[in-house]
Amino acid sequence: MDNKLRCFLCGEELKEGIADVRAGWGRYRLRFYGVRALICEGCDDIIFSKYDVQVVQKLSKLFLEFSFQDRPKKIDLSNVYDLFIDDENLIHNIEIKKLTLYENEGMFHLDRKEVEMYRKGNIMQA
Repeated sequence: MDNKLRCFLCGEELKEGIADVRAGWGRYRLRFYGVRALICEGCDDIIFSKYDVQVVQKLSKLFLEFSFQDRPKKIDLSNVYDLFIDDENLIHNIEIKKLTLYENEGMFHLDRKEVEMYRKGNIMQA
């Protein structure tokens, strides 16, 4: 018997990958791109870890701090997602309004250097 993770739907092997996910808080809905996941090679089912779900939920809730028209409908996290993985305190302590949301043709993103500087500033204050 192998030690590979298997899909509970079809039994095929699960591989680490990157996926997008629809999420939201209350009536607010958005799509996250660049979220790590386990992806089934057989049926393309996508499984997110408990922590990855927490990251998406926390960010969804934090974006409620923005006015309705300024809330992202689509956000690409691929350039910063590893920072949330490397430092689990980041998602729990982040003050989203201290960061700039950049927008290009309806797709929002955070600047990696800005998030790194924010993270270092908070570590130094702690």
